[in-house]
Amino acid sequence: MNSHEEYDEKEYAPVINHLKSLKKVNAPVDFEDELQKQIKHVLSKEKKSIFNKYVRKNLFFSSTMYLSLFTLMLILIIFLFVYFYLLRSGSFKKIGSTPKETPKTEQVRAPETIPKK
Repeated sequence: MNSHEEYDEKEYAPVINHLKSLKKVNAPVDFEDELQKQIKHVLSKEKKSIFNKYVRKNLFFSSTMYLSLFTLMLILIIFLFVYFYLLRSGSFKKIGSTPKETPKTEQVRAPETIPKK
């Protein structure tokens, strides 16, 4: 025994002695297995819902899920920045827009001298 096990025995000595003094009960060999199955069955009944039936519980808590959400958000943000940059710069036109004709203006010269009244 190492020192850790000895420490545990000293610390829990009253509990160990009490357990040893309990009356022994005859139980089937697979008693523990059956008990665990029943416990899991009861717990699964309590947790049943539509959400848990169709979505794995660990799916939302796994790191791969967070990583994929982060990647999708990053791609969306980059796409929006590029889209609005190109839209603003004029090298990218809105879909469905028709080119507008610029009105022709005549150039009028201002008179060199302004006539007095």
